[in-house]
Amino acid sequence: MFKKCFIVALTMLFCCGALADEAAKKQKVDRLIDALGLRQTFSQAAEQQKEMAKKSVGPLMKQLTDDMLASVPEVKERFSKALETYTDNVCAKMSPDELATTYGNLFGAHFSESELDQLLQYYASDLGKKEVLASQQTNAEYSRLIQKESQERMTKALTQLKNEVMTIVAETRARQAEDAKQKD
Repeated sequence: MFKKCFIVALTMLFCCGALADEAAKKQKVDRLIDALGLRQTFSQAAEQQKEMAKKSVGPLMKQLTDDMLASVPEVKERFSKALETYTDNVCAKMSPDELATTYGNLFGAHFSESELDQLLQYYASDLGKKEVLASQQTNAEYSRLIQKESQERMTKALTQLKNEVMTIVAETRARQAEDAKQKD
């Protein structure tokens, strides 16, 4: 009996120790995420995504609603609200903390506690802080360049889509008018 109790106690001790080690490691990963400025980066990226979606879809939909639904104000208003909901749903995001936790779990799995200590020491140093700042600035510049290029491509593609939709609408209306004439 004593042997069984001893084994259970020893097992619990190891499990508690392993849980404490995991908690310490998670805390170090969280500190590293903060040192790298990733919460802020995740938040900015999500906002940029939403802004880009609104910029790209909004003008086309406005033009379509103005051209196609101008004579039906109620439909136009409902369509505009549906489009706004669509854009919000497309850009629904996890919170920066949720993103940081997910990233931290994946990132932290690649390092031992000792390595995490070394990384924390580096990112607390002047050079580490300079590297984080340079990376954030470079990422912001890079994002702006990529966003501009993507916007130009999307505008061109949306213009082409609008033209195709307008052609479909015109052909459909012409066919409907022709069918109406034949019935008369």
